[in-house]
Amino acid sequence: MRRVRSIAGLVLLSMALHAPSAEALRLQPRPDWLMGVGLGYGRGTFESPAGTRASYRGGPAFQLRFAHTLGRHAMLGIHYDTWMREFGEVPTKHRNVQQGLGLGLTLLPGNPAGASGGIFLRASGGMGWTGIAEKTSIPGEAQGEGERIDEWGFNAAADAGYEFWIARNFAAGLGVCVGYFGIGETLVDRAGFAALVLDLNLYF
Repeated sequence: MRRVRSIAGLVLLSMALHAPSAEALRLQPRPDWLMGVGLGYGRGTFESPAGTRASYRGGPAFQLRFAHTLGRHAMLGIHYDTWMREFGEVPTKHRNVQQGLGLGLTLLPGNPAGASGGIFLRASGGMGWTGIAEKTSIPGEAQGEGERIDEWGFNAAADAGYEFWIARNFAAGLGVCVGYFGIGETLVDRAGFAALVLDLNLYF
């Protein structure tokens, strides 16, 4: 029995010494172009010119981005961010929406050949708008568009998170996104949201 154990120990030692190094993460350079979406959930606020604030604990967030790499540590592109909340009781429903579209810069501060290469920091800014809608919702009948008032201003958004390579041209990650909207109109003066977001990015 001792001889068997000794032989088994020598075999395991030999395998350990000759085994190739294992990598827990897939590491690779980023291709030139990115098309990505973000799906999340978070809270938002709307503040009227009179200073009255309406806060909502939950609502879906959505992102869309198209960018081009600038070397190994940055990307420049177009970013779209939105957050919305629907509430109310039948037969009247309310929907409040925040949307922003602008130019975005993504920083990749880590080492592309190491685990820190998945860290991303994003910032974008451009036009922003809010939508306040009221619509009729009657069981058994088609839901109408109702009345909606859009007000326009500017938007600024920021993201921070980490993405993992799933395949040669696809990565998935998790991040936190915050958005600010300066509207200064009749219904909405300022608005904003914060959400936890799942990122799905296609590189080509």
